[in-house]
Amino acid sequence: LEHNLARYAYTRDDAFRTVVIGGAGFTGMELAGELASRAPDLREAFDLPHAEGGLRIFVAEATDRALPPFPEELGHYAARRLAESGVRFLFGSPFREVREEGVLLGDGAFLPARTVAWCGGVRAPEVLRRAGFPIQNGRIPVGKDLRVPGFEDVFAVGDVAFFIDEDLGPPPPTAQTAIQMGPQAAENAAALLTGGSVRPFRAKNRGAVATLGPQDAVGCLYGRYRIYGRLAFWTKRAIEMRYLAILRREAGWYTP
Repeated sequence: LEHNLARYAYTRDDAFRTVVIGGAGFTGMELAGELASRAPDLREAFDLPHAEGGLRIFVAEATDRALPPFPEELGHYAARRLAESGVRFLFGSPFREVREEGVLLGDGAFLPARTVAWCGGVRAPEVLRRAGFPIQNGRIPVGKDLRVPGFEDVFAVGDVAFFIDEDLGPPPPTAQTAIQMGPQAAENAAALLTGGSVRPFRAKNRGAVATLGPQDAVGCLYGRYRIYGRLAFWTKRAIEMRYLAILRREAGWYTP
């Protein structure tokens, strides 16, 4: 990004100060919020025009709203807050093609941009397909015990796994889900090695919070409690500190 902004100084081509983000999910919204919060400093550092805040930020989303996993009112709040910071949303606009000069959208419109970030979802690495594993919705389908069908001694967890919970449906491919899957897969693998019985995985929806900028966030906890603004922001910080504490405990002497 900074390399492109430096090139704007002598080309005055708006494409070099334009960022297009693909996807208005958790990652896309948090990235847009981070860029919007840095926009004033970047404008001064690279002598960007004050029009449009200097940095031009677009979020292209295939659906009709932001944060599809959240309740609709939270998505509207998040989009409104980022729009107030200069972020422009293009709903119903999936990526068709990314080129060196910009992005071609699904409706045929072309956005000149030299910085493009894809935040619209994850897929299993192609090496897994070549290895013979089944792929569904871009990921490896797993059974209730997290084993890959047809491979009785292979487990898949995290972003590469496509799992449907009986109560929650497909859990989002987030760290929360992966952290729950990992220990269960390890226990089941140990059970196979020792002649024990595997147990089904049951996902727990503790909720999620998306940061929109300094002192601002939006979240839904346990599927019921909706939080906004500073409360959501500090809730996110508390969640991050909790996971950092877990990592320090698990890493032992590797973490100072």
